[in-house]
Amino acid sequence: IAAAYSGGGGFAASSDNTHSLTVGAAATTTAASNAAAAFSGNNQNVALSATVTSAGGAVNAGTVKFTVSQGGVTVGVPVTSAAVAAGGASATYVLPGGTAAGAFTITAAYSGGGGFAASSDNTHSLTVSTASTTTTASNAAAAFSGNNQNVALSATVTSAGGAVNA
Repeated sequence: IAAAYSGGGGFAASSDNTHSLTVGAAATTTAASNAAAAFSGNNQNVALSATVTSAGGAVNAGTVKFTVSQGGVTVGVPVTSAAVAAGGASATYVLPGGTAAGAFTITAAYSGGGGFAASSDNTHSLTVSTASTTTTASNAAAAFSGNNQNVALSATVTSAGGAVNA
């Protein structure tokens, strides 16, 4: 910063250029969106998204890293969005096959950039629901007997979530 006084009225001219103006990054707020998936024995893609807002204007720089965890343990591999555009960020997360049903924490961490400060959110969830099943019983026949007899019964349980082995 340069300040100069031209002098006048009995006062001499003076100047100062020893100070500076520091402009800090504008604060941001990051908010992830909740997501859902059904149990599957196979890996599956899950769309994750977040918004980054700032009183400093539209956020159009930086990226958002999405991490999914449960009990502090990371599940799968974290993914990073493309550049934030108009405050929006999204990425495709691969939910590992066989991930148990339950609630998982989504952490969305904005990197900062373009004059905007970093921020993060871990208040939203990825909910993995149980996979639906279909049970089909097979017909059976037995001849009448006055004594106890063994009759073989069977059923098949299937699911779009994968092989049912439990």
